[in-house]
Amino acid sequence: METMIKNFKTGFTLAILITCVQAYAIYTYGSAITDGHPIGYTLLYSVMFFLGWFMLSSVVTGFVRLIVSLISMLLTR
Repeated sequence: METMIKNFKTGFTLAILITCVQAYAIYTYGSAITDGHPIGYTLLYSVMFFLGWFMLSSVVTGFVRLIVSLISMLLTR
């Protein structure tokens, strides 16, 4: 259970960082998806991207932790 909480915390942090960079890029450089309503659509897409990045980051973090623990277990044998 502790490992899952750590994965979610790491995934949350990574998702916030990636979403901030992504929202800044969408707002600053514009996009066809935000044409006409830059603030509203930028916030909407930021929330959508955050949820996707959160899940992806949590899964990748869990997978990396699993690989690292398997490697360390094999090296200690």
